[in-house]
Amino acid sequence: MLRGRPTLENISTKSTDSDVWSESDTIVPRRNLSVMDVAALIFNKMVGTGIFTTPGAVLALTKSKPISLVLWAVGGMYTLICVFMYLEYGTSLPFTGGELVYLDEAWPAPGMLSAVIFAGFFLILASSAGNAIAFAKHVLLAAQDGTNSMELDGRLVHFFAVTVVLAVCLLHYFSHRFGMFLNRVLALFKGLLLFSIFVAGVIASRKEGSGLSDFRHVPGKHANVDSIAALVLILYSYQGWENANYVAGEIRAPSKTLKHGAFIAVGLVTLLYLLVTTGYYLACNYTTITNTQTDIGMAVNFGPRAFGSSFGLKICIALSALGNLISVAFTSSKVKQAIASQRFIPFWKFLQKDINSPKGALVLHWLTTVVTIIVIPNNADGYNFIVGLFTYGHLMVTIFIALGLYRLHSRMGPNWHPEFLTNKYVYHVLPVLFIGINAIILGWGAKPNAPSTIPRYWWSIVNLLVFVSSALYWAVLRILQVKFTYEGRLYNIGSIVGFEVKIHNETDQDTPPHMLAAMVQSRLDGSRRRVEFLVSGTPAVNVGAC
Repeated sequence: MLRGRPTLENISTKSTDSDVWSESDTIVPRRNLSVMDVAALIFNKMVGTGIFTTPGAVLALTKSKPISLVLWAVGGMYTLICVFMYLEYGTSLPFTGGELVYLDEAWPAPGMLSAVIFAGFFLILASSAGNAIAFAKHVLLAAQDGTNSMELDGRLVHFFAVTVVLAVCLLHYFSHRFGMFLNRVLALFKGLLLFSIFVAGVIASRKEGSGLSDFRHVPGKHANVDSIAALVLILYSYQGWENANYVAGEIRAPSKTLKHGAFIAVGLVTLLYLLVTTGYYLACNYTTITNTQTDIGMAVNFGPRAFGSSFGLKICIALSALGNLISVAFTSSKVKQAIASQRFIPFWKFLQKDINSPKGALVLHWLTTVVTIIVIPNNADGYNFIVGLFTYGHLMVTIFIALGLYRLHSRMGPNWHPEFLTNKYVYHVLPVLFIGINAIILGWGAKPNAPSTIPRYWWSIVNLLVFVSSALYWAVLRILQVKFTYEGRLYNIGSIVGFEVKIHNETDQDTPPHMLAAMVQSRLDGSRRRVEFLVSGTPAVNVGAC
């Protein structure tokens, strides 16, 4: 069946009793995000603290400034490929939830498996911990005029990180519009900041002991596997190109708006990343960039050489992290709300509250971020590990997104045609290229690294544990639905254990009256499905209210 943006007029009609369901029971998402909102959401997520903290780590891994710059350019090209693929999905399936909807549509069988696995991955690993900790460290070092983040009290860092995430979540909780206004303002600020750093780096290259003297010097051999690991860190810095797709259900004229906003944001970010990294490498020599274990290298090393002090740059980087926190809290909470709306997780009723400002989902986002902050070691290695963890898992997810492009024709209907990948050769080759790059990164990026650091193979182990746990949860839901006949009567395992699971699809002809409004809503959010839990066979009891 052709999938498009649904309205109340083209929702599958069923016989609806006005006492049970009416149009007033349905919440229609407001499509009010403009091109600038889309660009700012993408720009703010992409530009957090990664570009300020990872150039030194990338150089330490590659041991070559030119190779590092080439990898930054590769990251930009990879991002552009991702954008084209996600634009096809975002315009064909303009619903809030992003990959939640795309995977479910491209991989519908076994029923609900792809949605549940992605939900587990996103609910557990999608947090704002990395930028929250970076914000806390930059603010504390600016206040104390410090240069070594390792000397900071870890408890104080965690307190500030937890507090800033709480403040951002409360901002969206009480004032959605003001949060989006700050999102635009901080995106503009970050663009100006990045260009200023490049200009300052070029000027600083004229000073004695600058990075210009050893720009082409390679201090020793480096392993190819370390270059792949460096690319994973670079991709973390580019992470965020998918951010607007997460709220596609709220974008005005999604095809045009999403396209323009995405290209503006990604084009600017790629250009500015190359300029900033070049300015950084011109201003500072190899030893200065790589001889510290701090995870705020840009402010400590670049600030004094380019500006005479690191204070102002620390504050600016903290504000950049704040912009990322505002953008991610908004979109991540929307995805978590979309997950809750399908009702296959406990406490869904609390998590889906208020479509415009997802209060319950904001609470969950804050809690998962707090837990992640607490378990991160207060050192550069801990920071690099946690920022690579979600990126590594997201690479796994996007492989299935790329493969799903080949299934869109059969899933969307005979009248569907690609809007961006219009050349049939590009349409078939681009996903293969994307999958090949991902496979190399996944295969080599998590190989053992330097002694006394967190082994990178934990990236794959942690993500696989999350995926397997989510699959087991799905298996339990399916087992509870298994039906059998006993003494001429039909039972399911759920009814025997006193905990039934019922899945309602839009194609069902016998939707119970109390689920009609929910099924209409399911068309508006793109899921076309709702899950119902029944305890002891009593329909009035629903664990979602627990």
